Amino acid sequence: MTKADDSLGALRARIDEIDVALHDLLMERARVVEDIAKVKGKGPVSRPGREAQVLRRIAERHGGSFPLQAALRIWREIITACSYIQGGFKVAYFSGDAGMVVRALTRDHFGTMADLIPCGSAAQVLQQVSEDPNVIGVLPFPQSEEAESWWPALARSGERTPRIIARLPFGGIGKEGFGEALAISLIDPEPSGDDSSFLILEMLEPLSRSSLKTLLEKAGLEVVALQAYRETSGGLQLLEVAGFLSEDDPALQRLDALEDKRIGQCWAIGAVARPLQSEKR
Repeated sequence: MTKADDSLGALRARIDEIDVALHDLLMERARVVEDIAKVKGKGPVSRPGREAQVLRRIAERHGGSFPLQAALRIWREIITACSYIQGGFKVAYFSGDAGMVVRALTRDHFGTMADLIPCGSAAQVLQQVSEDPNVIGVLPFPQSEEAESWWPALARSGERTPRIIARLPFGGIGKEGFGEALAISLIDPEPSGDDSSFLILEMLEPLSRSSLKTLLEKAGLEVVALQAYRETSGGLQLLEVAGFLSEDDPALQRLDALEDKRIGQCWAIGAVARPLQSEKR
């Protein structure tokens, strides 16, 4: 046996040792998750804000030749597997015209263990989510002036009204032109430390994009994007604004206090962790 063979054997033995250590840590992590489940009792097993914090830490400390995207995918699998230890959830995804893209984004984000429910229409996804707090819905990212839009269904209050909780991809397979999706649920969104929020604004009179941005800035709302618009009996505008906003956020109260007759009601319909920048993937 040559020295090269001896060196190669030693390196492979070291990999075996590392594999054992990794497996031991995974089993230890599962035991800690079991303890968490006992302490917190019943409650949402999916926490997108917390998950985003975990993945950001991985991205920030990552180095070396192992691809970051692969590391993030491993952790997404770990997160989903551990959520099933606490009870699990199902994911209803839109399988219509954009179904292939939405399914790929869903599987990448929630992992191979996720229990997927294909839905031929956005209305079916919304129904699945509205009826079961253990179901997360995934829908195509809204486009401007869509003939049929799903997001106006969120412009209402009530315990059975879904809220946007995540933007896909966070740090996975997303590529330019590949598409994005939004996850909805009955669970409350929670801040991750770097977030944006979605609002639906009732437009009582036509208002230019620049005028609308100026109006919102008066209330302290920084517009990230005017995502989509839908003509109804009163036009509805979907907005994305910087930061985490709750339904009773002071900024929304300031907007209402402006008493601008060109706008009507405003609904805070959820918040998402801002995805990792593409250069970090």
